[in-house]
Amino acid sequence: MLRDKILEQLDRKLFIHSCIFVDNTLDDMLRSLKFDYAIELGTLRGLSTIILSEYVKGKVYTFDIEEHIEKYEIWKKFKVEDKIYSYVVKNRKEIKRILKDASYQLNFKFDLAFIDTVHNYNNAKADFELVKNCKYVIFHDADLNGVDEFVNEINATIINKTFAIWRNKNESTYS
Repeated sequence: MLRDKILEQLDRKLFIHSCIFVDNTLDDMLRSLKFDYAIELGTLRGLSTIILSEYVKGKVYTFDIEEHIEKYEIWKKFKVEDKIYSYVVKNRKEIKRILKDASYQLNFKFDLAFIDTVHNYNNAKADFELVKNCKYVIFHDADLNGVDEFVNEINATIINKTFAIWRNKNESTYS
């Protein structure tokens, strides 16, 4: 598992706010799902991106509003940079355009989204609106600041307190 290598090889300071530091929950969830293309909203240092890249068959498209340049070196160290497209964006409108263009031009559908952005109800809802056509949507910090309220509203399943997964029941909407 790449998670174990990350924990062994990287400076502990990089793990602040990282979902991979706590336990294997993300690994366990991803291992149980089948997905070809993934979206990550909220990249930070790119540690969860590495975990996503371990299980994705195609590529991970990751988005953040700030550039954290250390992620590129980390991805290279773990030899996953070829599985990742990283974007620094100004807003959700830009993310929507990039996702639509990628899906259309390359003729594929995104089947998994991982949301780890600003932890409140309004942002959780707005982020979900961007990716609700995915087969699976995973929320990190599902127990915080209104995110808990939103994941309950959409009937997502809470896993190990800090994660929630929502499963799209309407396969015809996947995009």
